[in-house]
Amino acid sequence: MGLDSRLSGMRLVGLGVGFAGVAALVGLDVSGGDFLSVAAISITVLGYSLGPIIVDRKLSSAPSVAVIAASLTINALIYAPFAWLTWPTEAVPANAWWSIVALGAVCTAGAFIIFFALIAEVGPARTTVITYVNPGVAVILGVLILGEPLTPGIVIGFPLVLAGSFLATRRAPTMESEPHA
Repeated sequence: MGLDSRLSGMRLVGLGVGFAGVAALVGLDVSGGDFLSVAAISITVLGYSLGPIIVDRKLSSAPSVAVIAASLTINALIYAPFAWLTWPTEAVPANAWWSIVALGAVCTAGAFIIFFALIAEVGPARTTVITYVNPGVAVILGVLILGEPLTPGIVIGFPLVLAGSFLATRRAPTMESEPHA
């Protein structure tokens, strides 16, 4: 684990700014929201925050594909009862099943392989920043490709995400020793 896995004051400020940006992007409103939805988001945030650190400290010698397979299997088992309770009453079209397969194989398993490589390359603290940039890119692509509305939350949130990511990942200035008199 490199020097970059420590949480300096500026890195914490960057993570806070990035979190505020994500909240602005998605329009986080917990005032009257559904408790289960807010709890699920909180658990996800906790997992994304702790996951890279656990992988780096406890699972760095384990094969990444095995860790990913175990993680996704456990996750599927946890979500299975909720899927069963909300199963659609009509037949699910084939293209929806293919979309689910693509999301699982490419967007989830493939992304995890890249995520693990990133942890090994830049360390867990810098890797977590991708979880801030990801929603920003998704929202911007939604505006550009799907014609979704450009909201004030996007205009405010995306620059905050970028600024927070910069602050959280920049290298600390090195102290050069001055000649003594």
